[in-house]
Amino acid sequence: MANLYGDLVDIIAKHLDVAADRIHSRDSFHTLGLDSLSIMELWFEIENRWGIDKELLDNGMHQPFEELARRIEQQVRKPSFTE
Repeated sequence: MANLYGDLVDIIAKHLDVAADRIHSRDSFHTLGLDSLSIMELWFEIENRWGIDKELLDNGMHQPFEELARRIEQQVRKPSFTE
């Protein structure tokens, strides 16, 4: 998960135009003061990066980034079933 968390922080830092070391594992989109447009832009980027369900991100706005990264990783690791 360390790599996924690091990638998540890099995406957020790039979007906010800040150094990645200024974003902490306990931060969330909400605590960073992001407006809804910024959050949506980030969600689309995260969704595209890992191909995850938007519902996961909708529920992650107030979650610490470490928790969001854990939830993303769980979904990414789910086996996909084809019929």
